[in-house]
Amino acid sequence: MFFVGENTLKLDSKGRLTIPAKHRDKFVAGCVLSYGYDGEPTLNLYDTATFQKVGSQFKKLPFTKEKNRRLQRKFFSQSEELSLDKAGRILLPAAMRESIGIANEVVFAGVGSHVELWAPDRWHATTEGDDDDALFEALDMALSDD
Repeated sequence: MFFVGENTLKLDSKGRLTIPAKHRDKFVAGCVLSYGYDGEPTLNLYDTATFQKVGSQFKKLPFTKEKNRRLQRKFFSQSEELSLDKAGRILLPAAMRESIGIANEVVFAGVGSHVELWAPDRWHATTEGDDDDALFEALDMALSDD
């Protein structure tokens, strides 16, 4: 299952996000919202099965190392299990929205295994300066048979 596409969506007055229709069936079994990696100002939205796979990878890290314990604590304790309501909406927790600057609108960006949720101004600032040549070169290297 892959998530693709980009939409700028409005939140309702309660902070609920209507999942685009083409993605709703991917979240029927539930979803998990977590913070972005490396301090990126984004929220990651996973279907439950993918979150379990990602979580399993985190659990493989040796818990005897402090850095791994801190990473696991942060990843699991700062994630929220969510479910779609009958209208196909999820409630984005206020603290999570506020921490990354989401107010009335959110960019819903499919990034393969999950969706990233961004404040529109931060999304545009992040993607504006992309060096497409460097991105395509990295892709070419990743896909080469050598």
